[in-house]
Amino acid sequence: GYTEEEHPQPVYYFDESSLNTDGLGIITLDDASPGNYFFSINDPNYETVAINQGNPFELSAGGVVDVQATCVANSVNSFLVTVMDNTTKETIPGASVSVSGFTYSANYPTDNLGKAFFWQDLMELGEYQIEVTADGYLNYLGTASLSGLTKVDIYLDAVE
Repeated sequence: GYTEEEHPQPVYYFDESSLNTDGLGIITLDDASPGNYFFSINDPNYETVAINQGNPFELSAGGVVDVQATCVANSVNSFLVTVMDNTTKETIPGASVSVSGFTYSANYPTDNLGKAFFWQDLMELGEYQIEVTADGYLNYLGTASLSGLTKVDIYLDAVE
């Protein structure tokens, strides 16, 4: 729910912010109440680069939800590209993102959160070309400089 004030703040029935995974990277929560749940990583040294569920996701009564998240250390040379609609600022799942430079070249679709992650051992620091295409949008072509985990937000304009 939300507080009853001029700028309502969320109130959580279940608010667990200090959970830790086991040696296999797994957390199991039993007896969780049905409802909407939001997943996030609270360690400033890591970034969530992919999640197999919408966020928030819904847990039905008696249901089971398998949330799989991929995280990366901020020190790893990699690109995390998020593609969004320039007008609505909503993410665009299924956009095609290409990153190329030096000896690296890869193309991935954005996931359900509008993100595509690019990583390879020993990616060189420096400028890379990024190209994005999506149905109903103008193409994007630009560059970004790689240094550690590099987040790149790309806003696409809809075709009129």
